[in-house]
Amino acid sequence: MALWENGKFTCECGCGEEVQPFGNYAIGHKSKTIKGKQRLSEVMQKRWQDSEYRRRHVGWHHTDETCKLISQSHAGISLSAEHCKKMSESRIGIPHNHGRKISESLTGRIFTDEHRQHLSEASMGKTLTDKHRKALSEAKRKNWRDPEYVRMMMGSRGTKPNQMELLLWRDIQEYLSSGWEVNVGGEKSIMGLVPDFIHEDRKQVIELFGNYYHDEFLTGRTAADKIERYGDAGYDCIVVWEEDVRDGTALVELERFK
Repeated sequence: MALWENGKFTCECGCGEEVQPFGNYAIGHKSKTIKGKQRLSEVMQKRWQDSEYRRRHVGWHHTDETCKLISQSHAGISLSAEHCKKMSESRIGIPHNHGRKISESLTGRIFTDEHRQHLSEASMGKTLTDKHRKALSEAKRKNWRDPEYVRMMMGSRGTKPNQMELLLWRDIQEYLSSGWEVNVGGEKSIMGLVPDFIHEDRKQVIELFGNYYHDEFLTGRTAADKIERYGDAGYDCIVVWEEDVRDGTALVELERFK
């Protein structure tokens, strides 16, 4: 029940805000108590199990004023790891496109210097656990195995052939048979790999390695690793280095596919 302090009734949560004599909590404060949190969690879990409730609320937006009130009511509240786990488990199997909506809302947005500074300060000092890093790595690998995801990502980057790729493409057209395609834009992917040039009928690919971006001491990966991964997917791969394109010796490498 409400507390009697300094000649007035105050919120039962202990915040000191005045309430009506017949009221126990100020608006939005009941959920701050442990009992209130548990009750709210149980109610919301039950609601989200109802398909009709989900249908009405998916894609529904609060007004700016309501969002502000919700934010203020949650200020200073920290959820336990167990509570977060239960929230996550309660959403399993419920389809949503929240990530895509966030991406679309940020498209073309330019952050102010002040906003960038706030983002930097918020991330400062945070470190990811090995378990978290592993989970992120596995999630990214899974995404890059999806051809639709690859096309979307490469398209968003506006990837186009650079000068070296254009020079190698000229050699491919002049020296090899027809059927080859430029694929630097990610139109086609093979088990998460995006070859620079591909011949689908022959199951052959050509990768152009830059002297800096593909340095094995920086990346920890070698040309042999890339060839082996394509081999596992049933494709024959040739790796041509940037310096070979510059000095005209790339044709020696292309000989195998002639």
